[in-house]
Amino acid sequence: MERTSNSRRSQNDGTELISNRESCDFSNFDIVSDSTVDSIITNSTDSTISSHNNITSHHLEKKKSWSKIFVLSYSTLGSIYGDIGTSPLYTLSTIFAKNKSPTRKEVTGVISLIFWCFTLLVIVKYAFIVLRLGPNNGEGGQVAIYCKISNILHTGPIGVNFKDEDDNNENLLSLSRTETRGSFVSTESFFQSKNFGLLKNKKFKKFFATFTLGLCFLGGALVISDGLLTPTTSVLSAIEGIGLVVPSFDNKIMPVSVCILIVLFAVQPLGSQYISLAFSPIMLTWFVTIFVIGCINISKHPSVFKALNPAEAIYYLRDHRSIDVLGSVMLSLTGCEAMFADVGHFSALSVTLALCFVVYPSLMLMYLGQGAYLYDHPESISSVFFLSIPGGNTTGFYWFVFIFATLATIIASQALILGVFSIIKQMIQIDCFPHFKVSYKSAKSSGTIFIPSINFLLMICVVLTCVGFRKSSNVTAAYGLGVSIDFLLTTVFISLCMLTYYKVHWLVVLFFFLTFGSLEMCLIISNCVKIPHGAWFTIMVTAIMFSFFVFWRWCRVIKIKQERRDRKRLQDILSKSETNNDPSFMLGERIGHTDTNAVFVKPYLNKLNRYPGVAVMYSELSSLVNSNSTVPGLFGDICRNFPSLPECFIFVAVRTAKVPFIPLEERVLIQKINHFKGFYKCIIRIGFMDTITMDTHLKVQIISKIKLQGISNSEKDNPIRFIQIFGKETIRSENHVEKVKLKNMFPWMWREIRGFVIEWIFFPLNELQSKAVSIASKKNNSNDDILFIGKEVEI
Repeated sequence: MERTSNSRRSQNDGTELISNRESCDFSNFDIVSDSTVDSIITNSTDSTISSHNNITSHHLEKKKSWSKIFVLSYSTLGSIYGDIGTSPLYTLSTIFAKNKSPTRKEVTGVISLIFWCFTLLVIVKYAFIVLRLGPNNGEGGQVAIYCKISNILHTGPIGVNFKDEDDNNENLLSLSRTETRGSFVSTESFFQSKNFGLLKNKKFKKFFATFTLGLCFLGGALVISDGLLTPTTSVLSAIEGIGLVVPSFDNKIMPVSVCILIVLFAVQPLGSQYISLAFSPIMLTWFVTIFVIGCINISKHPSVFKALNPAEAIYYLRDHRSIDVLGSVMLSLTGCEAMFADVGHFSALSVTLALCFVVYPSLMLMYLGQGAYLYDHPESISSVFFLSIPGGNTTGFYWFVFIFATLATIIASQALILGVFSIIKQMIQIDCFPHFKVSYKSAKSSGTIFIPSINFLLMICVVLTCVGFRKSSNVTAAYGLGVSIDFLLTTVFISLCMLTYYKVHWLVVLFFFLTFGSLEMCLIISNCVKIPHGAWFTIMVTAIMFSFFVFWRWCRVIKIKQERRDRKRLQDILSKSETNNDPSFMLGERIGHTDTNAVFVKPYLNKLNRYPGVAVMYSELSSLVNSNSTVPGLFGDICRNFPSLPECFIFVAVRTAKVPFIPLEERVLIQKINHFKGFYKCIIRIGFMDTITMDTHLKVQIISKIKLQGISNSEKDNPIRFIQIFGKETIRSENHVEKVKLKNMFPWMWREIRGFVIEWIFFPLNELQSKAVSIASKKNNSNDDILFIGKEVEI
């Protein structure tokens, strides 16, 4: 059974894979000193001095001016706050759906519940705590918090290395080891203190790692399930508003909604910055409008401000002896989870400023205004938003509000669409999702992304959801359960982050957890009554996505373990000839013992000759930085099947950094493999906005950093012909052939299922992770030889 050691890790994820700067042996770098390279060395010396200035200026750029922050805050209105900003359209009507004429006391109690739930959860918890402590390298969501915890405790998934340092520093220039879960913990925290050294216990550490990863999967699955419901309910409710004015339009609501959803997803390739540019003026006008409407209605009944007394909320719950109303109050909070997930597209400060100074006052005054209107018109509860518009439906202002309400409701879909993009990107970074192509839409932020495949799949699922539910009232019945569970997961993650990352005293963390966790548990319980009425859909989608995350991670783990077992060192494949002047290598079995890493060669191939030329073999980054002498297992197959090698053999990996652009002269990093002349490792660094091909400029950069013997000076100045080698694996499931008997029926069924999911699901998707082929010039203008070597691997 043949195996390979190519580690399938995406190079577009921006995750730091080169670590342990101190372990790098810079003496191994072989830099050319001839006339062609002298200028490069001089420039590199200058660039070393200027690099510190670049680092300083980079950090200065991070301190955005207030004008830029205000622009970002303005942009968030069009991308993040559409969902939560349109909640006054339906929240009170849903709460009093069974009570067609609520009393003043009931109205005051419900408004008080909305005000305090919003203030405690959205403002206090999310704006002041979660957005402050949760983001990781500018990204938000539960995945970001999980990465912070795993980074500090070294409990991340096997094969994934977390790194906090900025990519624009010297650590990026070191070739060193990268391993997975640490065997020891060096960071002092609650879990590692002398009295609570829990993570020193291997069993607890394994449980903690699995538990937090499971919560991460659950949080990501919940956001995706909301990503199906939010666009559906927002667009349907907007188009249904037209049906109220034009009754003959009722039978066209669903088809028109589908068309609008398709258009909404079709504009996503423009990027969130351009979409925000179009949507933000509409949302700003919307918030100003509801602010004015709320103030006008409040002026008629200022006594509605007594709803700000939390006792009114408590009295309402006491009188009704039930917390079921909280399930409908949740509608005023939906979109809050997307606010945190979308942080990567903007910044935590800009999101907080827009929330506190625009969204929060406008929404609260609108709810208070609706309550004041219901004091005099309790019978208007079914359409309280539109009926509370000053002047009635005969004025131009009414139609102005109606048009902007329709537009704002359609825009509400944008928040969850961007949230799904952010969550999927982070899942790709921690190797828990197939490595779909991620397109970066702005050089100013690596969080401004678009994922074409996910956008198409999400569009198909949202359209099917829209066709299935048909009415917004059906979707509303399913809404809220996923959001409330998402709230509790965020509380759990932030509590763990406080303990481990920020080292907050455990009593403070306990107070935070009990305060918000108890309230969120009440929200979950109250939303459970929605399960028979549509919330089952949320549970179903969450279960499907959670299962896919678990499946993908399980397949990746067995693949990574197989790759580690098959790691090869160059000295296990080649042995230097006894004659120093002989530029050949001897191949064959290692004498004296059997070594599973040794390469067994055909008897007549006992020597590999070297000939003038350059070969470039593309690999994944993790297979190169494990150690100086480790090489991809594919190299052993090349040695076994080819009688000769070029005198210069370079193992190349590509790494995408977290900066938008990397200068051409700084992209190539070369390290010589010890004791073997002519063998090198090369890492090509590119920015997330860069594109790269193996053109003449890149070849000169590589060759200029290597001493090549046998190449004349004239050849050094001309384009160099390379042999480019690619490996292609066919993954198969391990197959144990035996007769099927009744007693081993279940093991046989498991092997069949295992084989099917690995060969027909995991293998095709895993092929997306091979990014090296993109570096080869498709047109091959330089007439390089391109060699594809395939093999079958069993896992």
